[in-house]
Amino acid sequence: MVACYHGFQSVVALLSRCPFLDVNQQDKEGDTALMLAAQAGHVSLVSHLINYYAGLDLERRDQRGLTALMKAAMRDRSECVAALLMAGADLTAVDPVRGKTALEWAFLTDSFDTVQRIRQLLRRPQVEQLSQHYQPEWPALPGLVAQAQAAPSLLERLQRPFSLPIHF
Repeated sequence: MVACYHGFQSVVALLSRCPFLDVNQQDKEGDTALMLAAQAGHVSLVSHLINYYAGLDLERRDQRGLTALMKAAMRDRSECVAALLMAGADLTAVDPVRGKTALEWAFLTDSFDTVQRIRQLLRRPQVEQLSQHYQPEWPALPGLVAQAQAAPSLLERLQRPFSLPIHF
Protein backbone atom coordinates (compact mmCIF):
# COMPACT_ATOMS: atom_id res chain seq x y z
CA MET A 1 0.00 0.00 0.00
CA VAL A 2 2.85 2.37 0.78
CA ALA A 3 4.34 1.70 -2.66
CA CYS A 4 1.03 2.64 -4.30
CA TYR A 5 0.66 5.83 -2.29
CA HIS A 6 4.19 7.01 -3.08
CA GLY A 7 4.14 5.86 -6.71
CA PHE A 8 6.83 3.17 -6.57
CA GLN A 9 5.82 1.36 -9.73
CA SER A 10 8.78 -1.03 -9.78
CA VAL A 11 7.86 -2.31 -6.31
CA VAL A 12 4.22 -2.75 -7.30
CA ALA A 13 5.31 -4.60 -10.45
CA LEU A 14 7.46 -6.98 -8.41
CA LEU A 15 4.68 -7.60 -5.92
CA SER A 16 2.32 -8.60 -8.74
CA ARG A 17 4.31 -11.84 -9.01
CA CYS A 18 3.65 -12.76 -5.37
CA PRO A 19 0.88 -15.40 -5.36
CA PHE A 20 -0.07 -14.89 -1.69
CA LEU A 21 -0.57 -11.15 -1.80
CA ASP A 22 -4.11 -9.89 -1.13
CA VAL A 23 -4.52 -6.88 -3.41
CA ASN A 24 -7.78 -5.95 -1.66
CA GLN A 25 -6.16 -5.73 1.80
CA GLN A 26 -7.38 -2.65 3.66
CA ASP A 27 -5.53 -0.41 6.10
CA LYS A 28 -7.02 0.97 9.34
CA GLU A 29 -9.02 3.61 7.39
CA GLY A 30 -10.25 0.97 4.98
CA ASP A 31 -8.11 2.13 2.05
CA THR A 32 -6.83 -0.41 -0.47
CA ALA A 33 -3.79 -0.13 -2.71
CA LEU A 34 -6.09 0.91 -5.57
CA MET A 35 -7.69 3.67 -3.50
CA LEU A 36 -4.31 5.03 -2.42
CA ALA A 37 -2.92 5.02 -5.96
CA ALA A 38 -6.10 6.59 -7.41
CA GLN A 39 -6.39 9.41 -4.90
CA ALA A 40 -2.65 10.14 -5.21
CA GLY A 41 -3.06 10.43 -8.99
CA HIS A 42 -0.69 7.62 -10.00
CA VAL A 43 -2.51 6.57 -13.18
CA SER A 44 0.25 4.17 -14.23
CA LEU A 45 -0.09 2.32 -10.92
CA VAL A 46 -3.88 2.28 -11.20
CA SER A 47 -3.57 0.76 -14.68
CA HIS A 48 -0.98 -1.73 -13.46
CA LEU A 49 -3.21 -2.84 -10.58
CA ILE A 50 -6.19 -3.21 -12.92
CA ASN A 51 -4.27 -5.20 -15.52
CA TYR A 52 -1.94 -7.37 -13.45
CA TYR A 53 -3.66 -8.13 -10.16
CA ALA A 54 -6.29 -10.83 -10.50
CA GLY A 55 -9.24 -10.41 -8.17
CA LEU A 56 -8.89 -6.65 -7.81
CA ASP A 57 -12.13 -5.28 -6.36
CA LEU A 58 -12.96 -1.99 -8.07
CA GLU A 59 -15.98 -1.47 -5.83
CA ARG A 60 -14.34 -2.06 -2.43
CA ARG A 61 -15.31 0.65 0.03
CA ASP A 62 -13.41 2.33 2.83
CA GLN A 63 -14.81 2.99 6.31
CA ARG A 64 -16.79 6.00 5.04
CA GLY A 65 -18.23 4.00 2.14
CA LEU A 66 -16.15 5.63 -0.61
CA THR A 67 -14.80 3.72 -3.60
CA ALA A 68 -11.54 4.33 -5.44
CA LEU A 69 -13.52 6.09 -8.18
CA MET A 70 -15.12 8.49 -5.69
CA LYS A 71 -11.76 9.23 -4.03
CA ALA A 72 -10.09 9.95 -7.37
CA ALA A 73 -13.02 12.17 -8.41
CA MET A 74 -12.81 14.17 -5.16
CA ARG A 75 -9.13 14.90 -5.74
CA ASP A 76 -9.58 15.83 -9.42
CA ARG A 77 -7.52 12.89 -10.67
CA SER A 78 -9.23 12.76 -14.06
CA GLU A 79 -6.79 10.27 -15.63
CA CYS A 80 -7.29 7.83 -12.76
CA VAL A 81 -11.06 8.32 -13.00
CA ALA A 82 -10.91 7.52 -16.72
CA ALA A 83 -8.82 4.38 -16.12
CA LEU A 84 -11.23 3.17 -13.44
CA LEU A 85 -14.30 3.85 -15.57
CA MET A 86 -12.84 2.06 -18.58
CA ALA A 87 -12.04 -0.90 -16.33
CA GLY A 88 -15.70 -1.08 -15.32
CA ALA A 89 -15.97 0.93 -12.11
CA ASP A 90 -19.57 1.75 -11.23
CA LEU A 91 -20.32 5.43 -11.87
CA THR A 92 -23.78 5.05 -10.33
CA ALA A 93 -22.52 3.80 -6.96
CA VAL A 94 -23.37 6.14 -4.08
CA ASP A 95 -21.68 6.57 -0.74
CA PRO A 96 -23.92 5.60 2.20
CA VAL A 97 -23.22 8.74 4.25
CA ARG A 98 -24.07 11.57 1.85
CA GLY A 99 -25.64 9.61 -1.00
CA LYS A 100 -23.36 11.07 -3.69
CA THR A 101 -21.94 9.45 -6.83
CA ALA A 102 -18.40 10.04 -8.09
CA LEU A 103 -19.67 12.66 -10.54
CA GLU A 104 -21.54 14.47 -7.76
CA TRP A 105 -18.43 14.38 -5.56
CA ALA A 106 -16.44 15.89 -8.41
CA PHE A 107 -18.98 18.74 -8.63
CA LEU A 108 -18.93 19.29 -4.87
CA THR A 109 -15.14 19.45 -4.67
CA ASP A 110 -14.74 21.70 -7.74
CA SER A 111 -12.95 18.95 -9.68
CA PHE A 112 -13.88 20.40 -13.05
CA ASP A 113 -11.34 18.45 -15.10
CA THR A 114 -12.81 15.25 -13.72
CA VAL A 115 -16.37 16.39 -14.39
CA GLN A 116 -15.46 17.18 -17.98
CA ARG A 117 -13.63 13.85 -18.40
CA ILE A 118 -16.58 11.85 -17.05
CA ARG A 119 -18.98 13.68 -19.37
CA GLN A 120 -16.65 13.02 -22.30
CA LEU A 121 -16.53 9.30 -21.49
CA LEU A 122 -20.31 9.16 -21.13
CA ARG A 123 -20.79 10.54 -24.66
CA ARG A 124 -18.87 7.61 -26.12
CA PRO A 125 -20.10 4.01 -26.50
CA GLN A 126 -20.26 2.05 -23.30
CA VAL A 127 -18.49 -1.22 -22.54
CA GLU A 128 -21.80 -2.92 -21.75
CA GLN A 129 -22.74 -2.61 -25.42
CA LEU A 130 -20.42 -5.54 -26.02
CA SER A 131 -22.54 -7.69 -23.73
CA GLN A 132 -24.97 -10.22 -25.17
CA HIS A 133 -27.70 -8.75 -22.97
CA TYR A 134 -27.40 -5.23 -24.35
CA GLN A 135 -30.61 -3.91 -25.89
CA PRO A 136 -30.06 -0.92 -28.19
CA GLU A 137 -32.40 2.03 -27.87
CA TRP A 138 -33.44 2.29 -31.51
CA PRO A 139 -37.22 2.21 -32.03
CA ALA A 140 -36.98 1.77 -35.82
CA LEU A 141 -34.72 -1.29 -35.52
CA PRO A 142 -37.42 -4.03 -35.54
CA GLY A 143 -39.02 -2.57 -38.69
CA LEU A 144 -35.68 -2.30 -40.46
CA VAL A 145 -34.78 -5.88 -39.55
CA ALA A 146 -38.16 -7.13 -40.86
CA GLN A 147 -37.68 -5.16 -44.07
CA ALA A 148 -34.18 -6.58 -44.55
CA GLN A 149 -35.42 -10.13 -43.96
CA ALA A 150 -38.28 -9.71 -46.45
CA ALA A 151 -35.96 -8.51 -49.22
CA PRO A 152 -34.40 -11.17 -51.46
CA SER A 153 -30.95 -12.26 -50.40
CA LEU A 154 -27.84 -11.25 -52.28
CA LEU A 155 -27.46 -14.77 -53.64
CA GLU A 156 -31.02 -14.73 -55.01
CA ARG A 157 -30.44 -11.35 -56.66
CA LEU A 158 -27.26 -12.59 -58.30
CA GLN A 159 -28.89 -15.79 -59.58
CA ARG A 160 -31.87 -14.05 -61.26
CA PRO A 161 -30.07 -12.64 -64.33
CA PHE A 162 -28.32 -15.94 -64.95
CA SER A 163 -31.29 -18.23 -64.64
CA LEU A 164 -32.87 -19.39 -67.88
CA PRO A 165 -36.57 -20.00 -68.01
CA ILE A 166 -37.25 -23.47 -69.30
CA HIS A 167 -40.64 -23.96 -70.99
CA PHE A 168 -41.87 -27.33 -72.18
